Amino acid sequence: VASLTTPTNNTDTNDTTTPSDDPDLPNRGSLDVRLGNISTAAYIPNNQPFSGGFQAQLDSAGLDYKGAIMVGYTVVGNGSKNLLLTGKGHTEADSSGILISAMPDPRMQVWKYPFNPSDKLSAPNGGNDDWQSSSYQSQISATNFFNQYESKYSGLYPTLTGGSYVSIISSADGGSGNVRGETYETYQMGWSSASDASAKLTGVSTNGWVQAGNEPGQRMTAGVGIRNLSTDTSLKKRLICMGKGLGHPYATPLYNPRIEVTDMNHNVLASNESWTKQPQAMIDAINATDLMNNWGEDNACLIVTVTPSELPYSSVLVKLYSEDGQSGNGLVEVYDLDLLESVYGYDAGQ
Repeated sequence: VASLTTPTNNTDTNDTTTPSDDPDLPNRGSLDVRLGNISTAAYIPNNQPFSGGFQAQLDSAGLDYKGAIMVGYTVVGNGSKNLLLTGKGHTEADSSGILISAMPDPRMQVWKYPFNPSDKLSAPNGGNDDWQSSSYQSQISATNFFNQYESKYSGLYPTLTGGSYVSIISSADGGSGNVRGETYETYQMGWSSASDASAKLTGVSTNGWVQAGNEPGQRMTAGVGIRNLSTDTSLKKRLICMGKGLGHPYATPLYNPRIEVTDMNHNVLASNESWTKQPQAMIDAINATDLMNNWGEDNACLIVTVTPSELPYSSVLVKLYSEDGQSGNGLVEVYDLDLLESVYGYDAGQ
């Protein structure tokens, strides 16, 4: 999850001019349209279980982050946010119809960012590898969201205060396979919720190993739900989406990452493989957020405005893979740009 900073407010309050609409820059959306969830599919190829917390994995030289995917989410507001967190085995087919097997026994651990030893959440929120043995079994069952899913899959239903958090999903038994890590805002889904209306999700992310290629089971695919809380079906949401190669002494970054934003039918809405190689208005808007500070030009970032009512399942897919067909550690981030402007004072234009 990217570190958010509050920029200096340089707005001239005496300027009453209305700038012309820039065709290269997506228009602002509504604060009544919000991020609702992230659901990411990725393959965990190695057979080494992720145990002992995040730092222990970093200290195991040569793992290259292959042993886990990490789903991040940032909560802002004075209240608390009730979330459904899951770590599931996930079977999907590639373009030739070959099935990619699911990880049989995924485990989930939940940390507050940035992973200091004291940042792992205490029980019952700190982890789970069998949702039916979770302290939240009754709440999870009531969602019907785990119907037909095995008991070995992991699930939690915590109520979290403001801050950034990460669900780390890995194998509990050393197995490999395809996994799905998910974060759902319970209030927007209509489930039993202890959420405060003032608490919102500003951003969601996934960090993990991206295989060479652009097939399911190779690329990282994040499904992002956008919920319109108004009766006005014309309302829009502006998203800033990033695809980065994330390096570390023990991790090989994904070189030359490309992101594609599509609808659920895989129709491409926007695409980018270098955030500095696009119209200047878009570059200026991205720079206004500071979210790409210190990230090289070969990383990807774009801004796109979507109308939830026009999207199948009110969701988009953000796909990450290497433009050069390489493998490496990658990071997908999606932020509610309208909410960022409201909370942090950004001015990303029109």
